Amino acid sequence: NQPNQTSISASACTSYLAPDGSLLLQSGNYTYLLQNINGCDSIVDIALTILQPSQATLNVNTCNTFHVGPDGVTYTQSGTYAITTTNSAGCDSLITLNLNLLQNSSSTTFATACDNYLAPDGSVYTQSGLYTATIPNSVGCDSIITINLTVVSSNLITQQPTGQSAFINQNAQFTVQATSNVNFEWQSNVGFGFVPLSDAGQFSGVSTNQLQIQSLNMTNNNQVFRCILEQNGCYDTTNVVTLQVIDNTDLEEDDFSKITIFPNPTNRNLHFSEPVSGTCILTDARGRKVLSWQLDHETSISIRDVLPGTYILEWTFNGAVTRKRVIKTN
Repeated sequence: NQPNQTSISASACTSYLAPDGSLLLQSGNYTYLLQNINGCDSIVDIALTILQPSQATLNVNTCNTFHVGPDGVTYTQSGTYAITTTNSAGCDSLITLNLNLLQNSSSTTFATACDNYLAPDGSVYTQSGLYTATIPNSVGCDSIITINLTVVSSNLITQQPTGQSAFINQNAQFTVQATSNVNFEWQSNVGFGFVPLSDAGQFSGVSTNQLQIQSLNMTNNNQVFRCILEQNGCYDTTNVVTLQVIDNTDLEEDDFSKITIFPNPTNRNLHFSEPVSGTCILTDARGRKVLSWQLDHETSISIRDVLPGTYILEWTFNGAVTRKRVIKTN
């Protein structure tokens, strides 16, 4: 009988049990002389590869309520777990899993803004409504913010006040038209900057859309006013308007003593009690000519197209000049 020879390639994790019963711990080529079943020599050549287990630490921070580990197990609580799987060599892979299950957060906020609103996520909104913004929270997960937004326009004024003129001892008023639910603050500047007015002395209605000024005097001449409007923290400011006060103390009350003008006030025509000849000029409170007529025994004139207000009608005849106050209504 002849001896036989066998060659094998083997791999094992950590150690290998050789045919002769020895334990091999290292990769290499090994030859063993054995006896076969016939009592003859049997030569065995082994090309041995010793594979090694592996170890790893896995740190997981996740914004979820669970995590599926390398072993396929679903973990629902934060903690440290020892996991055994198979590595690429087919040996044990010992994994330490440090798991931190982080939480998303949510909140609701109520916001009021003028004209536009800058949301936490950088979005800009110009209309009232319900919006959602998502930003990172303190642990790096989603913070979902529900925004109940009210956008208020700062264009609160629908009609500006206009300048006014009146005579000494008369009253004057300034009016601003605005949207609803608006707060008003009338202010005046007498040379030291605008300051709020109070309901005292000449002034009333300082917190309404209509400012009333009583019993004018020449200290009110060229006094300027404005109104600050506010709604839900949004502000709008009117144009600056001027009050002109006319000194009429030099007008004689008995001018036109022989001629009366009626009706006065009027919204259309002025009638004379007697025919009038000469030149008539209608001037406004600032002394500017508005209309003029060359009359020849006329009994009426028309001021229908003149804006409402107080005017002076000046009549010149034969070198004599007389004046009369005229009030034009709507």
